[in-house]
Amino acid sequence: MDDSNDRTSLAERLNLKHMVLMVVLLGLIVCRPLLPSAIADTIFLPTMIVSAWLAGGKTRRSLIVTVFAGIGALGLLAVDLVAHEELLLFMHAPAGFFIGVAVLALFIYCGGTILHSLVTAERVFINEIVGTFNVYLIMGYTWSFVYVLLESLSPGSFQFAASTNGSLGVRMLYFSFVTLTTIGYGDTVPVSPLAQMLVIVEAIVGQFYVAIVVAYLVSMHIIHKLETK
Repeated sequence: MDDSNDRTSLAERLNLKHMVLMVVLLGLIVCRPLLPSAIADTIFLPTMIVSAWLAGGKTRRSLIVTVFAGIGALGLLAVDLVAHEELLLFMHAPAGFFIGVAVLALFIYCGGTILHSLVTAERVFINEIVGTFNVYLIMGYTWSFVYVLLESLSPGSFQFAASTNGSLGVRMLYFSFVTLTTIGYGDTVPVSPLAQMLVIVEAIVGQFYVAIVVAYLVSMHIIHKLETK
């Protein structure tokens, strides 16, 4: 019986699905200014979809939901590959808006699925701690996409410093993580009331997540280590 438990524990410790996703997410953040948008999306979206499916227990329902959620993302990716310069204009069309909402739903679904798998885990190992970091990164990506949608549908919602360079996606990704961490450099400013309210919500959610969810899982990991000694 003890040998079986040891093997199970080892298998759980060696589960690297969260580690792989973390490497991809961090790599895309670092390399995002150097990569065309379509290439970054080609790497990011499928990786996140597969990670959500794995975190969801690889059940039939999880697979079906993940596949349908990914259809919208792949549709947007196809448009990005064919005509990136016209992507923002495409977002104004009903079909483009629908695909944008579908991609946003995909982000929320993937982050929620991974988070649910973490908070319901019976044991918290280093792999789960890495998973909490991945959810934090997905939150930053999600809000950046929200800001891109808002600026695309309502130009002028954000004011950028004259020295700001890069595509809208890069600038919003930068602004999202600056907001999530409550650093606030001030080189990108939300102007419209809706943009300001979205920024406030992101800052609140980011602080709540670190203070409650991350602290809870880390404490569970410490308790588990003390119990095994």
